Amino acid sequence: MLNQATRYYPILDILGDASKGMILEVGSGSEGIGKFASARFVGCDVTFPFVPGPRMLPVRGSAVALPFADEAFESVVASDVIEHLEPAARIVAMRELLRVTRRVCVIGFPRGKWASVAEKMLYVWYRLIGAAPPPWLDEHLRIGLPSLREQNELLSAAGGTVRVKGNENVFCHLAVMMAESINPIGGALARFASRHPHAVRRMLALTRFSPFYRTIAVIRK
Repeated sequence: MLNQATRYYPILDILGDASKGMILEVGSGSEGIGKFASARFVGCDVTFPFVPGPRMLPVRGSAVALPFADEAFESVVASDVIEHLEPAARIVAMRELLRVTRRVCVIGFPRGKWASVAEKMLYVWYRLIGAAPPPWLDEHLRIGLPSLREQNELLSAAGGTVRVKGNENVFCHLAVMMAESINPIGGALARFASRHPHAVRRMLALTRFSPFYRTIAVIRK
């Protein structure tokens, strides 16, 4: 829950009033931004492992071939999606995200050396506590996170006005992920985050200092 909140609260702050309109989230899974936003939205993913939440209109599709018309959505969100694609497919997905965007596209993804180091440490942590590393972590380590150079190449191809900001200190991210992996602690953190969203939002804002785990790119057309 805290890990998800760290991803989505900054995106909601960026979208502002636009978060009340119909948003497309690519790579939403079964919940996505609907856990934190009050408006309905279209969630697009290759699969939905659970019954989608009540705010989501689920559509099956791939980030590299979105099943929507050009500029179909005012706002498009893709949080922690790009890094799951092979490097050659990332630029294709970037173009698809921008193709279906009318106004603003917000893309978040972990990148760089420090993020990679944190994920290797997290992998070792799961092994130490006798837990299986989650599939997304295996995928990150297998494919490799985008480098700063690749990030710049992806964004230079975006067109429009691009603004980049860091999100979540890498060591804070590691601490949260380690805590959430321990059942009693993870459950307690999830209950606290659910009951005290405003306090959590303020706390997470304090973790936005370098070195960052995640980049958030805001592209305005």
